[in-house]
Amino acid sequence: MQNDNKFNKQFDLKNYKKYEIKGFRDIRAFGNENQSEKIVGVHVIGDSLNNIGIFHGDLLIVKITDKHAEENLCVWETPNGRTAKFGYEKFGEMMLHNKADWSQSWKLDEIKLFGVVIRMERDFLIK
Repeated sequence: MQNDNKFNKQFDLKNYKKYEIKGFRDIRAFGNENQSEKIVGVHVIGDSLNNIGIFHGDLLIVKITDKHAEENLCVWETPNGRTAKFGYEKFGEMMLHNKADWSQSWKLDEIKLFGVVIRMERDFLIK
């Protein structure tokens, strides 16, 4: 089920570099890929997603969008900073959760959807 994210009206999809987020990797389309999509890499900080196999230091590949579905892992900007969580709207609030033991609700005007995680990458260092 797609949400139109009424709380996301001020987000400028055409120029995501104006968006108030720091510390992401710009990923360019190549060859036959959709050149108009904005894709970024965001490093995971913390361990709240360990239960789904995503760990501190992993790189989330995120499609910048203003739409999401409840089953999508998304990157959100909250008053406490950026977080990667699942989310659904309930009683005029956005409920963020990690599919385990953590959840938090935010008023719709306090939170912005940055994008939907489309894949995860991990570096393996061999010594």
